[in-house]
Amino acid sequence: MKYALLLLISFAITSCGGPYYYYQLHRINSEDVAKKNGSYVYKNDEISVAYDFWGNYGNPGFILYNKTNRYLYLDKAKCQFVFNGKSSDYYQNRMFSSSEVVSSTVSISNSSFLQLFTDSKSEGYGIDVSTSETAVNENSVTYQEKQIVAIPPKSKRYISEFNVVNNIYRNCSLLKYPDEDEITPIVFSKDDSPYMFSNYITYSFDRSSEKETTIKNDFWVERIVNYPEESFIDYKYMEYCGEKSYRQKKYFIYDAPDKYYIKYLDSGYEDFSR
Repeated sequence: MKYALLLLISFAITSCGGPYYYYQLHRINSEDVAKKNGSYVYKNDEISVAYDFWGNYGNPGFILYNKTNRYLYLDKAKCQFVFNGKSSDYYQNRMFSSSEVVSSTVSISNSSFLQLFTDSKSEGYGIDVSTSETAVNENSVTYQEKQIVAIPPKSKRYISEFNVVNNIYRNCSLLKYPDEDEITPIVFSKDDSPYMFSNYITYSFDRSSEKETTIKNDFWVERIVNYPEESFIDYKYMEYCGEKSYRQKKYFIYDAPDKYYIKYLDSGYEDFSR
């Protein structure tokens, strides 16, 4: 009974104040991918692979740019995301469908027609009778996911499928609900990081894939820290063509391509069932 009362009080307090969120920030490091001029990129003579992990739960997807004057063929069945030793294929062998609804409306005014029989202006009727017809056509297209993706010369393709993590990292040295003066990060080396992940990317310049190249980009989480919402999000006036808007826009303070976050709710009580 006492526990139920405490839950009820916690719920009432949380409901009155609205939901309150925290953010766990993960910073990534790599020996293969370099951060330069605001980008996080791997390069060789044939391709460049750009990453932007920023987002809730992290996005390990990539933009592959074909630097050559030849068509590049990316085999998604031989492209894998590996997280802590578990491999997942970028090729899922799925069927997709898309539909398009097209509607048209035709209106016919009868006012001109009526004036053939009555002088509506002299009588002051102002009659305007309309009829309307709407035709709706729905077109649906089903197509198979491509295993081999062709990328033209000097062009790029975005490949994305997974999140890096699905839950926050817990540690006795890391407060789950810190105040602003209690924000303390945990730092890891490559050898003791709790999160190690890689992208295997296989491509060729021959559709038969007789001569393939596979690159591997390795990453690890080197820093984790929890923030209350007021320390993670701020507001600023946007500016366009030298003019500032009259409204402020919310933005993430730590937004960077080598970082991602996990947003979680302070429910008002600790849920020990998870």
